[in-house]
Amino acid sequence: MIWALTRQTAQLPADAAALLPQGLNGLTPHIASSLPAAIREVVLDHYSSGFNVMFIWVAALYFVAMGLTLLLENREIPKRA
Repeated sequence: MIWALTRQTAQLPADAAALLPQGLNGLTPHIASSLPAAIREVVLDHYSSGFNVMFIWVAALYFVAMGLTLLLENREIPKRA
């Protein structure tokens, strides 16, 4: 899941990337609040975009998993082992 934040870090403007030595992966609320307002907006926009990408991938994975469970044969669980 870190790849989405890494991808968004690569798309940050140079001045914003210079203020985040660990990239978006190391962003904490303390670091975000210490950024200048204009750069904070850009950074938080890229940060949330990274999570949007992760959410779409996980939702697609769950959708495929649910589809595969519909293909399973229905069996009764034995009452005694």
